[in-house]
Amino acid sequence: MNGCAEVDVSRRKLIVGMVAFGFFVGCKKESELKTIPFWLPFNLDKSGSFLECEFSIEKKGFYDVSLEYFFDKKIPGDRGRVWGLVGGPIEEVIGKRINRGAPLLINVEMDRVVDTGWESISNKSVDRPRLSSWGADTLDATLVVVELEPGVYRVKVLNMLDAPDLAHVRAQILVSKAYFGK
Repeated sequence: MNGCAEVDVSRRKLIVGMVAFGFFVGCKKESELKTIPFWLPFNLDKSGSFLECEFSIEKKGFYDVSLEYFFDKKIPGDRGRVWGLVGGPIEEVIGKRINRGAPLLINVEMDRVVDTGWESISNKSVDRPRLSSWGADTLDATLVVVELEPGVYRVKVLNMLDAPDLAHVRAQILVSKAYFGK
């Protein structure tokens, strides 16, 4: 058995275990598809947290899958607490910023519907997701950017590391049109 098959077999066992123990988040009912943009809650502290969602794209373009971290604006210092936990950029040497990234390993897989079923178009593991933008309510880390044609797609996101320090950080996965700056 080659390494790819072993990974695939262990992933199936992991998914069966996640469904059995309630770590699975899904979003599709038989006749429903999400449309862009959409958000799904995501558990950061437990390895094996998994979500899967089918969605439709109407216009060709670049789309991204991002991890959004939330902080409570009403609690002084909460933004700084979350910033530190998810590895936001810090100035370690005068004039040089270091973006450490969050202590996570996230696998993002994107599939599209073809005549014979599902075809994988992207499968990427993101080690230590780094913040790509931040605002008044969230800190965001882009995980994957893909160009999509009109059609039906499926995104699967798997947290592959325990991160107990992030147990009190609320997060979600966002699938949206990609933004490339000003």
